[in-house]
Amino acid sequence: SSCASTNCGIRGRRCAAVCNSCVSAAGLRAVERTYAMREHQLMQIVRLIDGLLDVSRITEGKLELRRDPVELVSVIDVAV
Repeated sequence: SSCASTNCGIRGRRCAAVCNSCVSAAGLRAVERTYAMREHQLMQIVRLIDGLLDVSRITEGKLELRRDPVELVSVIDVAV
C-alpha cells in the first residue's frame, strides 16, 4: 500500500527511507543506525584504500620511509 500519511505514493520499505512521517520512532532509529553503519564502513574502506595506495607507493619507490626518533606523546596526540 502507498504511504497513507503524506500520499507520496512510495510503497513499503522504501517509504521508511524517504518519508519520516511514514515510519514509527523505532523504524526511524533503525534507518538512522543503518545509515551510521554504512558511514562507518565507508570510512573503513577509505582508510584501507589509502593504506594500500601508500604500500604501492613504497614498493614502487615513490615514497620513502625514514626512521627518526619521535616523541611518543606527539604520535598519540595525532592518533587520538
